Amino acid sequence: MGWWRQGYDWHTEPTPKLKVTGRRLDSQAPPLDVVGPNPVGVRGYPGNYMMVVLVFPTPGCWEITGRDENDELTFVISVAK
Repeated sequence: MGWWRQGYDWHTEPTPKLKVTGRRLDSQAPPLDVVGPNPVGVRGYPGNYMMVVLVFPTPGCWEITGRDENDELTFVISVAK
């Protein structure tokens, strides 16, 4: 999953400060496994971004939150088998 924020530059921030967490909303589950973030630099749109791998231990309804400096994004996703 790609994460982007205005002003992010992998040259000046090669180790992104982004922290991604997740929790299952509809049942108990082991924690979400998050790999990354890893910086990605591309020319053109969207420019520099951070790549994160989300490994869901079970299907279900998951709330994902990304925090980067003073910014936060939360969304809900349904994970099927």
